[in-house]
Amino acid sequence: MAHTLFLTILLFFVGTTVSGQRCNCNYISHPQTRFCQAHFAFRGSILNAEKAALPGDRDRGYLYNQNLRYNVSVDEIFKGEMTYMTEHVVSLFTPTGGICGKPGLLQSQKEDNSENDFLFTGDIAVTSQGYKYLVITNCNWVARWEDLTKEQQEGLNGFYSDCGCEIYPRSEALDLGDTDADNFQVEDCGFNPISASILKVTDCETNFGHCMEDEDQVCSWVSSPTFAECFASRKSRLLLGAAAVTTRKGCNIYTGKQRKKCLLKVMKANRL
Repeated sequence: MAHTLFLTILLFFVGTTVSGQRCNCNYISHPQTRFCQAHFAFRGSILNAEKAALPGDRDRGYLYNQNLRYNVSVDEIFKGEMTYMTEHVVSLFTPTGGICGKPGLLQSQKEDNSENDFLFTGDIAVTSQGYKYLVITNCNWVARWEDLTKEQQEGLNGFYSDCGCEIYPRSEALDLGDTDADNFQVEDCGFNPISASILKVTDCETNFGHCMEDEDQVCSWVSSPTFAECFASRKSRLLLGAAAVTTRKGCNIYTGKQRKKCLLKVMKANRL
């Protein structure tokens, strides 16, 4: 018998319901923000998925059977105290229709059949009958574990728990100065993924950054070595109008496909 993982934390609803297919949230959110807003965060492996009714709705007919239930093996918990669960397995619900749900996680399994190892953050919701259940939607941070940067993984284990700063997204390129580089500032907790995408530069803040207050209670990005290297490289590239990375090590500021492209460019340049 599968039990639900209950987390003894204060409920903080973000306007999300499964049955109503609503997702009222800012989709441009920093990982630290999503961690702070979530009721739970853990690393786990998807065992299987099936259409299922919410707790208490199992006998109410087909119309109530419009959710997908992931049965997940929990490997590591980052947020939320566990009350009980059975053999480290929990059930996560998500809508099957609309833009709110995350029904395709199993479909993203790799061709080499590697483990479905994910980071799950989400919310505790309550049915009209008073049953609690765990829900994940597009408002939550759900990602394949291997796609997280080392800094994001470290953030889950500590840095992201500092929730005293507001990290605010900028949804468009701002006229902050004379150059494109001025769209990115260390001195506040703003981040600009839209400009990073348009300008084809690394979103250093999302991939490597976390915000904290200093002794004067002023919030700013913490300049870790990787973040500082990424920020400086991005600024140099935008100011010079050319890629600043010239070594294989410098490509570490990128992730995934961007890193592979960077390595190929460096190798090609070194052969010239």
